[in-house]
Amino acid sequence: ASGRVNYDLARKLGAAAVVQATVTPGGALHVALHDVARREVLQVRDFALGGAAPSGAWRQGVHRAADEV
Repeated sequence: ASGRVNYDLARKLGAAAVVQATVTPGGALHVALHDVARREVLQVRDFALGGAAPSGAWRQGVHRAADEV
């Protein structure tokens, strides 16, 4: 995957936004929120995950990040 958001497909599926998440080399969760209609990034944030994948602390970190998004 290229890492690019397919805005045309997202719009066709009726999405107003796309959340794109990747784990950084340092172990953080990098999250970008995209506005489909504007075809642009609205917000970017990194979240500490607090442990190695797939430990309980890591999973809790992912859940905390999802709650904030």
